[in-house]
Amino acid sequence: MQKIETITSNKIYREFIIIYVLISFVFSIIYLYYGITFLAFNKIVTFIISNFIYIALHNPKYSKLINIWMQFGVAYDISCDIIVFGWGYGFELYFIGFVVVYYFYIFRNQKLEIMFITIQCLLYLFLYFMTRDKQMIYGDADFKEAIYILNFIIISYSLLYLHKNLNIVQAIKIINLEKNKSNYQKIAKHDFLTGLYNRIPIQEIINQNLTLLKNHKLKSMCIILCDLDNFKTINDTFGHIFGDNILKSVSSSLKNSFSKYGELGRWGGEEFLISIKDIDETYLKEIIDLARIKIENLKPNELNVTATFGALYITDIKPDMNLEMLIYNVDQLMYQGKTEGKNRLVFKHYESEQ
Repeated sequence: MQKIETITSNKIYREFIIIYVLISFVFSIIYLYYGITFLAFNKIVTFIISNFIYIALHNPKYSKLINIWMQFGVAYDISCDIIVFGWGYGFELYFIGFVVVYYFYIFRNQKLEIMFITIQCLLYLFLYFMTRDKQMIYGDADFKEAIYILNFIIISYSLLYLHKNLNIVQAIKIINLEKNKSNYQKIAKHDFLTGLYNRIPIQEIINQNLTLLKNHKLKSMCIILCDLDNFKTINDTFGHIFGDNILKSVSSSLKNSFSKYGELGRWGGEEFLISIKDIDETYLKEIIDLARIKIENLKPNELNVTATFGALYITDIKPDMNLEMLIYNVDQLMYQGKTEGKNRLVFKHYESEQ
């Protein structure tokens, strides 16, 4: 998407150049006809430079150079026209046109955009107070009116010509903003180290499943708490970097074991919480125990790493049962596994308690 925006913006810059070349050509003819040598020379130089830029600089990487030329070249040209003719010939309209274009595109940096608009406004005011009382030197009132109308028409049709592509750029910007928003939301929901959901999203998922179960829209749900055995000792002995690598390896193993059945999150420290729905109880026990064995077989740096699992399988639930109660129950099951020797699964069917 960024590449498309770059290509589109380069196209717009080149269209600016086309318009600028045509305007320079038209006014160079007018100035030569009326013998306004200085302005005619300006327009001819502008015409030559703009043609060179258009022909030679096709690559989007030259967009900044074209932009700079448009900023300073046009500002210089307009200023010269106003200083020579005076105020009211319509050349001041180009400043307004540029402000409109700034609003749509030109700069990605808002500070630069504000700075250049401010400079244009100050230049506009300076030229106004400098030339508002200037006596008419070239032509008469009809000539002044004709030049004003010509400039007005040029500005109007130029903006109309650019309108389509400016809208495309705005649309691309909006898409990029939405994409960035989605990326930020993803970052906020996921644990930086393991890539799993963090605490809040996994709680929300379990709450959603709990509501569905209470409304009889699920046949079953299971909450699984996995805790690495002796992790504090591993951290203290081998260091936190080694410990982080173990957490990443274990989370990857858990993801491979459970991701097609449910959702996983890092509950805190070395604890992982898994939410599974509508899976047969016997089959689910096998899945969890296989996940435990996979962790046991990881052996990073020939180190024995094991995990204890507590699992609460629920098919029917009291209306007043909430997330905190369920987490407490599954935590007790996991703690039971720790006291019984670790590296094991303690599985309980909640319905059997009723």
